[in-house]
Amino acid sequence: MVKFTSKIVVLLVILTFIFFGLNHVFKEFNHFEKSMQEYKSEKGNIELAVFGSSHAFNTYDIRRIETGLSLSSFNFGGAAQRLETTEVVLNEIINENNLKLIIVDIFPMSIDGVDSEGGKHLQLQTLDHLPLSFSKITQANKIFGKEYLPYALFPFLRNHSEWNTINGLRFSRHFRLISKNDFYKGYRGVSETFNDKIWDEFYNKFNSKANTNFIDLSEEQKSKIDKIINIAEKKKVPLIFVNAPSFVTDYDENYSKTTDYIKKYIKSKNIAFLDFDWMRKEGVINKKDFLDPNHLNPPGAIAVTDSLVNFIDKNYTFKGSKLGKTFEHNKLYHINNNFKKAEFHLNIKKEGIKSFALTQSASNTIEFIIENNIKEPVSIKLDIGLTKFQRLTKFYKDAMYVKDNRYFNWAELNDFNSFNLNGKRYNSVQFYYPFDYIENIKVFIGENSKNPILNENQIELQSQYGN
Repeated sequence: MVKFTSKIVVLLVILTFIFFGLNHVFKEFNHFEKSMQEYKSEKGNIELAVFGSSHAFNTYDIRRIETGLSLSSFNFGGAAQRLETTEVVLNEIINENNLKLIIVDIFPMSIDGVDSEGGKHLQLQTLDHLPLSFSKITQANKIFGKEYLPYALFPFLRNHSEWNTINGLRFSRHFRLISKNDFYKGYRGVSETFNDKIWDEFYNKFNSKANTNFIDLSEEQKSKIDKIINIAEKKKVPLIFVNAPSFVTDYDENYSKTTDYIKKYIKSKNIAFLDFDWMRKEGVINKKDFLDPNHLNPPGAIAVTDSLVNFIDKNYTFKGSKLGKTFEHNKLYHINNNFKKAEFHLNIKKEGIKSFALTQSASNTIEFIIENNIKEPVSIKLDIGLTKFQRLTKFYKDAMYVKDNRYFNWAELNDFNSFNLNGKRYNSVQFYYPFDYIENIKVFIGENSKNPILNENQIELQSQYGN
């Protein structure tokens, strides 16, 4: 009987491992997963955390927060994340770190209910990548109900019909960011701005008349805000609510009224609320600083983040925050320290380039930081030779353009990935690269350039983190 019981226990353990392994494979690839992969190496060390939806991860550039405040920081924004989902994330992060400041981006969608199937699915893009907890189970039950709860908690049950999509890349869970994306500790910027077609679609969606019977937040909406406040107060961590700039305020009267009610309610609780939409209304930022009418691109994010950093610096004091901490994957840190810890740095005096540096940015990402005086957009081409081991790592093939045993990628140096620091102009571009060793690298600047601006035989990258 004892042997039989032991065999049953062993079998249950094996089945449990298989089940949770399948859950891992059947999760959807998304931005929040990449953020949480990178967070693994930072767990326990985060001092400032940003929470919210895509407004959060498109707006608050963690690199500028770190270099401005010397606080180890992270952005936990997730697509269309409602405040009840943010509550689950906040509970997880506040219990794993000694936070000194919490920043929560809030706007009308944040406090809306999750009624549509699309809205519910977007909550799963966050919840799927959080460990099973009482908070997660409770919120998933509220959002999805008891009947769907097992499917909400376990991706394998929900997506088991997708067996034909399983491959090595799904097992490795390497979320690929294209080269126009800028990623760092959960912040993601996209180096472009919106066009007339996007604006017309936005206008048709959001141009609306006000509900005259709408005079305040509902008790349920206030309760969602209160729960965030209570979590922060229980842990005695200062809390700032923020609102990213958006053109929706000008075209949807209910949205505008709700924003005002949110601001009024939060201030009645003696909690700081920073509405950064003033920067758009007063012309500090304009259309070219937006990816679309509801989300900022990197230049807009820089302006808003710098304003946030200035407010925090003037109004909060953090013990040990001015000790010059090391942020070795932060491009601003490298510039401020003359690239002493970069993987590669070279002074150049040709084709408008003054200096060229290669650093490791995020997990599976290398970054080029280029000091230059280029006035017009110019192409940049990456050409890397792969070792035999790298060529045999087949599950990367869907994420890399490989020809004749070399990996190629392309991007553009333009106004959207440029920034000024210490009186100098830089561009930075990130490329997907899932290895920690470069056998041979060539970098070309210019559409038809045949002479590489960088040609190095071997570069050892720092140990990959967040895998």
